[in-house]
Amino acid sequence: MWWARVAVSVLMSAAGVAVGVATPAAAATCTSPIQPAEVSQPVPWAQKLLAPERAWPLADGTGVRVAVIDSGVDQSHPQLVGKVDRGRDYLYIKGDTGARDCIGHGTAVGSIIAAQGAAGTGFRGVAPGARIIPLTVSERRDDAKGQSGQTVTAAEFATAVRDAVVFGARVINISAVFAGDEPAVRAAIKFAVDSDVVVVAAVGNAAEDGNPTPYPAAYPDVVGVGAIDQTGRRVRTSGRGTFVDLVAPGNEITAAVPGRGHASYTGTSFATPFVAGVAALVRQYRPELSARDVSTRLIATASPAAGGADSPGYGHGIVDPYRAVAEQIHASPAPAAAPRAVRQVVDPEQVAREKELKRLTRAALAVGIVVLSLAILAVVVGLVRGPGRARRWRPGRVDRPPPASSPPDEAPAALFDDLDRVEQALIDRGR
Repeated sequence: MWWARVAVSVLMSAAGVAVGVATPAAAATCTSPIQPAEVSQPVPWAQKLLAPERAWPLADGTGVRVAVIDSGVDQSHPQLVGKVDRGRDYLYIKGDTGARDCIGHGTAVGSIIAAQGAAGTGFRGVAPGARIIPLTVSERRDDAKGQSGQTVTAAEFATAVRDAVVFGARVINISAVFAGDEPAVRAAIKFAVDSDVVVVAAVGNAAEDGNPTPYPAAYPDVVGVGAIDQTGRRVRTSGRGTFVDLVAPGNEITAAVPGRGHASYTGTSFATPFVAGVAALVRQYRPELSARDVSTRLIATASPAAGGADSPGYGHGIVDPYRAVAEQIHASPAPAAAPRAVRQVVDPEQVAREKELKRLTRAALAVGIVVLSLAILAVVVGLVRGPGRARRWRPGRVDRPPPASSPPDEAPAALFDDLDRVEQALIDRGR
């Protein structure tokens, strides 16, 4: 159907990739391939700011695959050799590996994520141990000369997102923007997040051109990324709104060029892979976290930005590789909900277990009281008997009286039998 072939294009960067009205692919090779460039020697300012190497003793992205849905990724660049897995080309040769890049955009993005170290340059990716899955969807150029190049439909773009999940990606980088909500793309993004994949997307560079809502960055559970410059200020073209979750360096960014060397790039397209690379670090170091937990961690550990907390231009702050990997995060209590009538469901088994627990608790308490009482009694007896033994005390006894020789109701006759004799004795003594 004709409407399935339409997606509104938006400028991604000064030399960016866009998705837009699809046109047939005219060739299977690049009409004007990017030429190799000079090698950049110093450590780029973005690396100095984020210092991802602080996290590398804990995690460098090893074992994590990051899908780059873009213009392809050149696997021949010295810093990407052996780093690019088989992907797919949805633009030219359907089913091809995606390892060819006609405009250099995807190669730059992939290198910011996973470029390995090389002699003669200070440039390295955020997660040099990660691997890239290239999914080619566009070679559309939007620059001062106008718009040119091919792109896929929204439905094909959605297929690329779903295939990223099938290919084993644990993070998806999308440095492209739809200006409208495409149902097929929205469903594909939900499929990816529900499949435990972290989705990171650019918020676009149209802040001075109507500032439209960018998709898929504005979809739920997608980490929307804006761009800052060397001073920490928002790049003036970077989108503003509630769809901005984080910011990252996105001005004069050093990145790889197809074939060889490096070039300078500007725009949210190139801020996004910094966040995707940090997500790869977290996924390696904390494999128990779900995709949503990883996204929450990236936001919770962000460093303060110039716009303050929850700013429409800066989101929650600047992505911080080391804090995202290493910091301990304690879940904050959920906000109190408004009172409402709740039907309480009683579990009979749970009630029985609680009653049995109470009975056992009371029995244990009673036994404890008895044992404690006996112990106290033993201590008291010990205290009393100890000094008595030292004085050779013995327990007192009362002897029983001898048995009576006559019934108790008879008079003791023996006492009066000698009465006369006693009286005579008294008389004799008086004499």
